Amino acid sequence: MSGGKDSGIMVYLANQIAQKMNRTFDIVILDIEANYTETVIFLERCKQLPTVGTVYHFCLPFYEDNYSSILQPQWIMWNPREKNVGSILYHKMR
Repeated sequence: MSGGKDSGIMVYLANQIAQKMNRTFDIVILDIEANYTETVIFLERCKQLPTVGTVYHFCLPFYEDNYSSILQPQWIMWNPREKNVGSILYHKMR
């Protein structure tokens, strides 16, 4: 789950079906580090759905295309050499 509209709808549909079937399901979240505040809040809300079991929240360094810069066409999420942009918000939410 990325926290975007497509994965969000899938999680909410899975929640509805799981409630009808009296089951739970797990979520895998791939954290891109540079999320909007509202996306982080939405992810936290999805984690609290009644049928969500285990949440696997990954923060892994990997390349992503960066179309907002011609100087840095790719960036590494959770790059250990760069300042962490997401940790302050996550610590406040927990």
